[in-house]
Amino acid sequence: MTFFYSMRIKIFLKNRPFTKLLLVGAIFFMWALPTEADDIQVSASVDNSEITLEDSLLLSVRVQGVMRAPSPELPNLQDFKVRTQKSNTSLSIINGKKASSFTFNYLLTPKKLGKFTIGPVKFKIDGNPYITAPIQVIVKEQTRTFLPATNVFAEADVSHHQLFVNEQVILTVRLLRSVEVRNIQLKMDTSRFRKENLGEPREYERVINGVRYQVHEMSVALFPLRPGRFDFPAATVSLDIVHREKRQNRFDSFFPDSFFNTVVRTEPKVLRTRPIPMEVLALPEKPENFSNLVGQFGISSELSRSALKTGDTTTLTLRVSGSGYVKDLALNLADLDGERLKVYQDRPSYKQEIWNNKIVGQKIFKYALVPLESGTTTIPPIPLVYFDPLKRKYIHVQTPRMALDIQPASGKESLATVKPETPPSFQEENSINIIGKDILPLHTTLEDFRDRRLTGQRIFWIVCGVILPAVLFILYVSIHRYRQRMKWDTAFSRNQTAHKIAQEKLDGLMSVLDGKDFARQLSLILREYIGNKLNLKGTAFTPLEMKDLLRSRNFGEESILLSYQLLDECEACQYSQGADTDREKILEESKLLLDRLEKAS
Repeated sequence: MTFFYSMRIKIFLKNRPFTKLLLVGAIFFMWALPTEADDIQVSASVDNSEITLEDSLLLSVRVQGVMRAPSPELPNLQDFKVRTQKSNTSLSIINGKKASSFTFNYLLTPKKLGKFTIGPVKFKIDGNPYITAPIQVIVKEQTRTFLPATNVFAEADVSHHQLFVNEQVILTVRLLRSVEVRNIQLKMDTSRFRKENLGEPREYERVINGVRYQVHEMSVALFPLRPGRFDFPAATVSLDIVHREKRQNRFDSFFPDSFFNTVVRTEPKVLRTRPIPMEVLALPEKPENFSNLVGQFGISSELSRSALKTGDTTTLTLRVSGSGYVKDLALNLADLDGERLKVYQDRPSYKQEIWNNKIVGQKIFKYALVPLESGTTTIPPIPLVYFDPLKRKYIHVQTPRMALDIQPASGKESLATVKPETPPSFQEENSINIIGKDILPLHTTLEDFRDRRLTGQRIFWIVCGVILPAVLFILYVSIHRYRQRMKWDTAFSRNQTAHKIAQEKLDGLMSVLDGKDFARQLSLILREYIGNKLNLKGTAFTPLEMKDLLRSRNFGEESILLSYQLLDECEACQYSQGADTDREKILEESKLLLDRLEKAS
């Protein structure tokens, strides 16, 4: 409907220039009206004062009586995850006076249960401070039955609850939904484990109490690093539930199923799984030569050739494979390196596969063996000691004994001395007799015997003389056109200089002492870079809007996700006091992200 109204206004103004002048004058008159500058009011409110860990609340900060509102200074919100939402602006005229208001919106997601106080929000307008009243918020536990009655929920489980250090355990997280959702993000604390992904997430259907759910399932392999009893922390799934509503208008009779009759509204949601009790047992007393492998493994050996001569080389290949984490395995063959053999180790290779929803790895070691003496040399068995959690004991395996048949090298070659022949003596000039003359012209100088064929040097100079001027001309034209475009094409100029400007600002960011200022400036640098690359006006866009902008310009999904996570992390650091951030790590990740975006553009 707005489209048809705008078309009517354009047609109406096109044929009435005087009306157009009146409309422009009315706009200037409205802006010239006095404002209620003396009656500045600030307030803060939330849409709900009691929520659960799976809900989010909307914090709205409103400023009235000013034409330009500065950005608010939020209080300590370290107990919440903060996401910036769209701001609203309104303008009205009451009794000939203009009144305006600005509303800043923030989405707060709680991190834990309890009663919290959102402190005063501060403004500084024309040098005067303004603060809002504090707000009390209660975060309570979600009450649910064994089978949730909601249209979207999350669950998690492990393959076994009791295990040994470095034993493989499978963690599975499932998101079940019966409605449309967007922007799914999974976070879980695996600081006590070494984590390996088990491929792409699975999608399938599941019926619970007659309700059909779409299931998104993701599994990871975890290897505990230290013993102890603990509860595996709840995994959080952030998403937006999509609500599609139909609106009634005068065009329904013409377009009953029109796309424009549908209003799309999203509801942020944070789902949490239940904590999982786990017990990690320490390994029994370790035997000598323990390889730190926990699982089921085997070892094999192979020689490229067993018969060779002294000075030749043969390759010894050792393969260790099995179910478990074998990537960090190291073998020591120092006993082989002696007077009869010289051992040179190559870089090990590692292969990893997923079999029966578990990590199965193979590590290959290769050694170059150079015999120094002839005779029969025996390679002793190479042992491997690992712990089998199913049998709860250490297992000793080894390779078979191998023999090398080393023959002496071939006899020494005899070096023959080549004596130079005596050059023939030159005869005296008067001993030369002219017996006749040829019909060809005589060559009496060395210049006549110079090679006049085209050599490489001559060809090089000919090419330089013919092709180089054309190349220089094309290069000059290209540089000239580039400079002219940089001068007159603003979008092209912003695109070309975006990466350099962002890198220079990142280099100077370590001097910022305040953590909140560091996060704010880093967020601004990233927004300015994206604005310059996409030729956008301003930097006031949310992380979700940034994802849509990058996706519309065909950036890779991985780059879009990394950009969203970095911007989201900056906002979290900006609105949380005392947040401990590794600046060097964040700066390095930011530079790598800019390089990735620059290549993708």
